[in-house]
Amino acid sequence: MHPRIDPWCVLRVRPRFERLVRTHLQANGFEVLLPSRTIRRQLSTQIKTIELPLFPGFLLCRVPASARQEVELTPGVLCIVESRSRRDSILAEAEITSLQTVLRSPLPYQAGPLVDAAHPIQVLNGPLADLTALLVESRTRRRVAVNVGLLRQSVLIDLPGENDVASILDRPRPVRVPA
Repeated sequence: MHPRIDPWCVLRVRPRFERLVRTHLQANGFEVLLPSRTIRRQLSTQIKTIELPLFPGFLLCRVPASARQEVELTPGVLCIVESRSRRDSILAEAEITSLQTVLRSPLPYQAGPLVDAAHPIQVLNGPLADLTALLVESRTRRRVAVNVGLLRQSVLIDLPGENDVASILDRPRPVRVPA
């Protein structure tokens, strides 16, 4: 018999309380993911590197059904986000795996709106190898998007140089992306 894996949920937290909530939940034994991005800010005479949440006001947490109330009572947690249509509060494991792949990669990424109409692809090599995502092309650049459904947002990553991607649609067409 396989051990039951607790589902990932999206937590809405007070503004600028993401790190504090993460610390509280981790101290209570919960697995927490706070996607963040690093930016550089010019402060009068110096440049400072700052780490900011990728999705301000939200963090992701594995929440057993028996501990939902404990999580909701954590200082700074406003609620567990649920889908309007299905009253569902669970993120797919594939979404989390894809998000973790992006966060581990050295490539720059940013948050963006949910991508609906895009070409599904599989990245074959490079820092995003084995990532299943959506190909978003414009005249000047190629990006991949990883959707986080419950947040109605995505993470957008510019594809560098020599990454190979393959279509997941019926008509497979390998696409060569420069490194």
